[in-house]
Amino acid sequence: MTRPDSPKLEAFKQALEFDARIEPPGLTQGVCAAWRNPFNEPDLIGPGWTLASESTSRFYPCASRRWVATQGEARVLVTITVSSTGPQAVQGHFLSALEATTLPTIGFQPAYPDLGTLCVGESRADDETLMWLYRNVLFEVTSFSSNQDIEGLARWLQAWAEQHLVEPLARALPPVGRLELSAQHVHVGQQVHAQVVADGREGKPAEPACYEVDGPTLIVLGGAMIEARRAGQGLVRAVRFDAATLLQGASTALIHVTP
Repeated sequence: MTRPDSPKLEAFKQALEFDARIEPPGLTQGVCAAWRNPFNEPDLIGPGWTLASESTSRFYPCASRRWVATQGEARVLVTITVSSTGPQAVQGHFLSALEATTLPTIGFQPAYPDLGTLCVGESRADDETLMWLYRNVLFEVTSFSSNQDIEGLARWLQAWAEQHLVEPLARALPPVGRLELSAQHVHVGQQVHAQVVADGREGKPAEPACYEVDGPTLIVLGGAMIEARRAGQGLVRAVRFDAATLLQGASTALIHVTP
């Protein structure tokens, strides 16, 4: 069941004409790009900046990479979030970011109409943020106490994304194979072994994948072992992650757990 939007978010969506402007749920085109560190591009950022950190996080079906550069007290942050299942997942992250403020109204305003599919911006004193959606990607560029031209940085990122559109996106995902479980009907406390088998090659293991579960019914003990923790139905997911493109391929199977 989807949580209803808060009144302030609903009002902002209506003012932005969000539902009419975003990518449709059935869109199969997407971005498959090897994301480059923008602070290594000499034409984008002037001298004196130091890359302070680069981090990657993964939360299927999305994955994010963030770069932080500093120059004295000034900071510039670039965050790219990529969905492997189409535009809806990053649209949800976009709305969550807008709603995160504790103020009674959302401070973002519509920004560059030609940047991505939907772009908003916020300025406070010496701080500036641009956030925009494009296909299966959410971009965010923030400047703290800096005179850095973040519009130029944003347009470089957008151009890179446009150069790497694929159709359909599903064909660009890392291949996973078929997920096989040692049992799919178990009792609470029993363990299940997961294995990914290469498609079309019965019994031959595919390249290693990591295993995840959704919900409280199951838990990953480590490696490929799953344990049933409570009665119900649980989903097991085998995932292969491409760190360059931030795309993830997945294969799933269900486990039915009885007391």
